Amino acid sequence: MIKLKKKRIVIFAFLLIVILFSMSLSYGQQKEEKRGNDPYQLVTVREGDTLWDIACQYGEKEKDLRSIVYNIRQVNQLETPVVYPGQQIKVPKE
Repeated sequence: MIKLKKKRIVIFAFLLIVILFSMSLSYGQQKEEKRGNDPYQLVTVREGDTLWDIACQYGEKEKDLRSIVYNIRQVNQLETPVVYPGQQIKVPKE
């Protein structure tokens, strides 16, 4: 009787470990996929930053800066090119 209970406990613990391990692997893959698919990076605006500065610093070097600024405004739904310190904006990844 006691051996049967011990076997059940061992089997239950083993199954629980396998389930938790598989869930952690699945979560890690989902997190990696989310990072890999997002074409934007989140940038926090600092004192004195302008959209032009941010486009220069984070934008693709071969692209026209005007198009990068336009893209940043579109993605962040900015009606004006004015940004404020502490504001977080999405910027296209290089």
